[in-house]
Amino acid sequence: MRILLRFITTHSSNLENTFRQGIEVLTSAWAESFPIHLFSNTDEIKQPFSKKIINQSLRLKCMNAFLKVSYPNIIILFCFSLIVGLIFSPALLSISMIALVILGLLRIEICKGRPYFRLNVEGLKRVQNISRYPAFLAITLFFLVCAIRFYPLGDAHYFLERLRIKAPFVFFPLAFLALPRFDDRRVKLILYFLLFFLAAVSVGILINYALNFERYTTLIKEGHHIPTPRNHIRYSLLAAWAVVCGIYLYIEGYVNRYAWEKWLVVGSTLFLIIFLHILSVKSGLLLLYCSLFFALLQYIWKSKAFLTGTLGLLLVLALPIIAYQTLPSFKNKVAYFQYDMLMYQQGEGANYSDSGRLASLDAGWRIAKDHWVWGVGTANIRNEVRLIFEADYANYPEVFMPQNQFLFSWASTGILGMLVVVFAFFYPIFHQKKYQHWLTLNFFFSIFIIIMIEHALENAVGVAHYLFFCCLFLSFLTPIVPWQEKTNHVNEH
Repeated sequence: MRILLRFITTHSSNLENTFRQGIEVLTSAWAESFPIHLFSNTDEIKQPFSKKIINQSLRLKCMNAFLKVSYPNIIILFCFSLIVGLIFSPALLSISMIALVILGLLRIEICKGRPYFRLNVEGLKRVQNISRYPAFLAITLFFLVCAIRFYPLGDAHYFLERLRIKAPFVFFPLAFLALPRFDDRRVKLILYFLLFFLAAVSVGILINYALNFERYTTLIKEGHHIPTPRNHIRYSLLAAWAVVCGIYLYIEGYVNRYAWEKWLVVGSTLFLIIFLHILSVKSGLLLLYCSLFFALLQYIWKSKAFLTGTLGLLLVLALPIIAYQTLPSFKNKVAYFQYDMLMYQQGEGANYSDSGRLASLDAGWRIAKDHWVWGVGTANIRNEVRLIFEADYANYPEVFMPQNQFLFSWASTGILGMLVVVFAFFYPIFHQKKYQHWLTLNFFFSIFIIIMIEHALENAVGVAHYLFFCCLFLSFLTPIVPWQEKTNHVNEH
């Protein structure tokens, strides 16, 4: 840590120049591609003008607009871009995560339109004393277990891939510990963005589905899915989580500016519930039902409103029945699932996704049972699963890794490694009774459901989903230095 601090201090001027040059390159490229006629009126077009001059003016305006954004708002901006990256772009997701890590190290100070960097001294002091924040420290165990239990090094490429995917478990908790505390208003603003952004994207998905209704209805019968940005399973899980966030925002009465926004929150939440049934992705629906049940049980427990809570539970139970009777996509998905299970029971499930999931669980359990103490090692789990598939599921075109995070950890790192993973997962929610915060408890419950049905913490998007919201809530619930709205401008020399 001291070496890192010395390096940043020594090269702060270089960092400033690099940052400014990067902004100039980005704004210049954007200005060059910007259609000038969009901001030129009819009278201006009649007069001669220089495209180069306009692009230079536009570039300067872009830079000034960016440089006027405060340090806290830059952090929120990259939180928004991370959410967009979760849905659309792994590249944007990586850039956003790296940016948040950098912002944990450095603060941007603005003086007459010029960016200045200075060390985030308060944040780095917290990182140096991370033992005082054990909830953040516990998360790093996910990486340590993966890194330590590698011997024998059978598949070095797979092992290095695991380390790359698990690296954010070290850097992201440290970054959020170093960043100023996310207060209640900013946490709700991020959830607000998540809800409306997912609702807006889902509208586009439904429009595409409606325009190709017959085609997609037929494809669902054959085991395909309605097209979504990138991965349909990850998208459905995020949409289900957004429903929980919408319920929380409504209960809290949060609005960004206008009172009528609370009804927009209600409408977006109900829309996403309907959308998930039209999309008919089993993982998303399972998470939705479990989350709604859990929320209603909490409501009954706290309010003692047994009649209202029971009616709510009955409504949740009725949702799949209503969807089955009214939505062709949902009905076809149920029929295909039943057929998939039948094929698996008959030993003919090679070309069906749910059969592959069950085969992966069987392979994972057999490896864990044979190597229950130490596991086979992080570098060897893929080869071991492949051997079982070649022996007992030779007709399966794809090798599925164990679709359960705890089983995956047991098979690869043994019972001791799995227990460390269990501790790393549950400790943050129990530390200082953070489970008393309604949404934090529901988030950990939703992630628990996710990692029980897939090894979500073994892919970059799943890791980012867990780490971002987990660290966000830990920052909110941990007593650390608050946000500073006013920046201390650097004195001119």
